[in-house]
Amino acid sequence: MVGSPPNMVESPGRRRSGSAAGRGPLFVAVALLGGGGASALVVLGHRVWAGVCMLAGGAALSWAWSVLERTPDRAARLFLRVVDPALDAAVLAALAWAARHGSGRSAVLALVGLGASYVASYERARAAALGYRTVEAAGYRATRTALLVVGLLGGVIEAALWAFDVLTVAALTARAVNVVVQERRTAAVGDPV
Repeated sequence: MVGSPPNMVESPGRRRSGSAAGRGPLFVAVALLGGGGASALVVLGHRVWAGVCMLAGGAALSWAWSVLERTPDRAARLFLRVVDPALDAAVLAALAWAARHGSGRSAVLALVGLGASYVASYERARAAALGYRTVEAAGYRATRTALLVVGLLGGVIEAALWAFDVLTVAALTARAVNVVVQERRTAAVGDPV
């Protein structure tokens, strides 16, 4: 168009800001706010409101995963993979802090969950970097968040933390076994790694 500003004309390959992929970063931001709000509310002693914030953050993060997981934008996927464990970490660290004078067991369970989730994330990233196939299904991510939400909303934090820890350690173990199986298959075929 003659005389129109360059931003007024949309190129055919450019996505509209109203598309689902265009709203992905918005959902990631909502997830960050939900996780941060939940952690602050846990420390302040507002368990139920923390559960509501965690629910909103987890739902936004699940939506962001469904939108951005298949995007060609590698930076968006990397950012999402950083935000996902950060959401859990914010709430787990807050739970450990809030429980430090009350239930020592809950504080330890929160710290074990925090450590195990980071080891599991590192293990997945390292295995992928070394060329091994790894999968982290949406159901696993949603279950991790749902356990924390149920614990906060239902007041069964210790039980939720036990379940979170078992789930996270099981995922960590499954990934390790998966890498070993892939390595042994490669070694049996005789392909150098």
